[in-house]
Amino acid sequence: MNRTALICTSIASLALLAAGAMISSRVTAGPLDPPAGAVSSTYKTLAEVEPRIAINATNTPGDGANKYVISLPGSYYLTADIVGGNDAGPIGSAPAATSPWANIQY
Repeated sequence: MNRTALICTSIASLALLAAGAMISSRVTAGPLDPPAGAVSSTYKTLAEVEPRIAINATNTPGDGANKYVISLPGSYYLTADIVGGNDAGPIGSAPAATSPWANIQY
């Protein structure tokens, strides 16, 4: 590389570095001071974000064939391990709950 090319490359590099420094000094992320007043929660609860129904004896009572029966469409979750008995299966669903839009996650 000759001397002229080296000088031109150096000048171009310094110009890019200076332009980057000028741009980065203009970028801000917003104020760091908190808003006035008492601090309060701004988060939503899990029930507000994703309302789900617990699979338990209160919400999904069983019948003779299953320990728990899901009778309504919706999103369900397990609160504990479920073990079926000798005569009954662990979880069953009623015809009203079985639709293409039911969100039953085991």
